[in-house]
This record gives sequence, C-alpha cells and structure tokens, in this order.
Amino acid sequence: MSQLSLAVSNLVEGRPFILDDDKIEHYPGNLSIDGPVPGIGEVEAEVKRLTAEEVARAQVHRLREAIASRAGDAESLLGTTADGVQLLLYGFSQLVINLHTAKDLQEVNNAAAPFFAMAERFLGKVEQGHVLLPFLTKGIDNVIEDIESRATVVAQELEKER
Repeated sequence: MSQLSLAVSNLVEGRPFILDDDKIEHYPGNLSIDGPVPGIGEVEAEVKRLTAEEVARAQVHRLREAIASRAGDAESLLGTTADGVQLLLYGFSQLVINLHTAKDLQEVNNAAAPFFAMAERFLGKVEQGHVLLPFLTKGIDNVIEDIESRATVVAQELEKER
C-alpha cells in the first residue's frame, strides 16, 4: 500500500497518520501541512481507488469499537455468549430427556415447565422492545447466510488438515 493510500485509508477510518516524512500530519480533528503535498487530482484518484471492501472494513471497525465501548470487550461478549449456549444446552438436555420418557400429554407439559416462566418473561421483553436481539436487527436471512458461509470456510480449512 502506498503512503498516499495508507494516509487516505487512515483518514477515512479517523486514525492518525504521517505522510511523506512529516510533510503532512493528521490527527483526528487536526490537519497540518508542511512542505510539498500531493496534488488534488492525485488525492482524488487515491480516494476513488479505495475499494468498497476497505470502506466496509472501516465501518465494521467503527461499529465494533462502539459495541466494545457500550456492551463490553470481545472477552466479555464471548463470556455472555458461552453462558447463553450453556443455558440452552442445559435446558435442551432436560427437555429431551423428559420428552423421551413422557407417556402422556401431562408429562410433555411437565417437561417444558422448568423453563416456561423464564422463556415467557424473556419473549415478553423482546416483544415489548425492552430487549433487542442483534440477530433480529441484522435480519434472520443475513444471519443464516453468515453462519453458512463461515461454517463452510471453517469446515473447508479443517478438511485441508486431514
């Protein structure tokens, strides 16, 4: 990546940069020019050269920073995700065992009872808008597509190691 490309990319992402051995310095909110600088045409060409992927990466980076500052760092989010998965596995395991041994409709109802109140409270908060779920915000089709593509790539890499 050229110095100009790096400088433009950093400018788009709001990061500081130094171009041409201290001739242009930029720190968010401050731009100072000392000495020769690239012509406007050259800068415009470089800005146009930025790919949609670079811009998208910058947007994702800013979004992740905002999430980390408000919801917690990646380790905290991973911990919450792990807790959720364990809760689901525990509840699902109880349900499967109890359904497998159920002999009548009352026993089927009893199988669901341990998590019924929790599920009802949780869904009520979601339906009232007090709890927002990222997968609903992203859109279920987008989430499924993301899961499919990531899972496929991971599986392909695992197959290479066999």
